[in-house]
Amino acid sequence: MKNTILQKSSKSDGAVTEQRAASGNGTTSQQWRADYMGSGLFRLTASHAGKVLGVRQASTSEKAVLDQETDILGNHQMWRLRAML
Repeated sequence: MKNTILQKSSKSDGAVTEQRAASGNGTTSQQWRADYMGSGLFRLTASHAGKVLGVRQASTSEKAVLDQETDILGNHQMWRLRAML
């Protein structure tokens, strides 16, 4: 299993996320709160920083960078979650 974590457990805007193996030690930089925003969309908030996961500069490009940002309720900060079977 892989987790999405924040580099160096940063609490700053612009901290880049990475996919890594779960540490199993309960570090909050690997924990995200999913808040339902309606219409099937969620806002993902980093437990350790209180900032949300967003697409850097609201990019629509392939391979766009995901980072942590101050919540502005932007469309680039909303996520649709699907069950993986």
